[in-house]
Amino acid sequence: MSQTDMESKLKPALISGVGLGVLSGFPLIECLCCIWVIGGGVLAVYLYQRELSAAIQYGDGAILGLMTGAIGGVVASVISGIFGMIFGQSIAEFTREVFESQGDVPPWVEDMLSSGASFTLIEMLFSVIIFAIFATVGAVIGVAIFQKKAGPPPAQPMPPGAAPAAPPPPGPGPEASGTTIPTPLSPEPEDSSTSAPPPPPDKDSSSGS
Repeated sequence: MSQTDMESKLKPALISGVGLGVLSGFPLIECLCCIWVIGGGVLAVYLYQRELSAAIQYGDGAILGLMTGAIGGVVASVISGIFGMIFGQSIAEFTREVFESQGDVPPWVEDMLSSGASFTLIEMLFSVIIFAIFATVGAVIGVAIFQKKAGPPPAQPMPPGAAPAAPPPPGPGPEASGTTIPTPLSPEPEDSSTSAPPPPPDKDSSSGS
């Protein structure tokens, strides 16, 4: 992939990735994160297709989905970490009380509640992988939707100084194909002996008799 192609994919990936990351990071609406991630992949393809004159290909859509999901996973993890720093202590105490009310707190829960920073890094890595997979699925769906609406690829311009293509040679004539063209028949001349009027009678011969 060329640098120009990567730059053209970066803008829609950033817009879509930040959007799905913000929606997936807020506590109240993060339960719909799969919808946000798949929708972010579709949105990235839509934004990228608007800049193209030709139809987007599935390979470009998959790369665009991976970029969008990776960006969204980082953004969502950062937002979740900010909320965790603000409300993390209260959430940890509430979680510990819930488990204590039902018995002892399991060791893995205690480790999770006490490991703040390391848990955030693991969560970020996990989010990047999962978001990249689901965003790629959304991007493939977006290609299937928006590829049909794109027009045909533009015609390649003729380079300067190039001569136009010569017209095709004419087909073979009747002489080359062996066909004989009949000549029109001329009208036959009329017979002068039958058509000419008889000569007038001689006056001298008629008076003598």
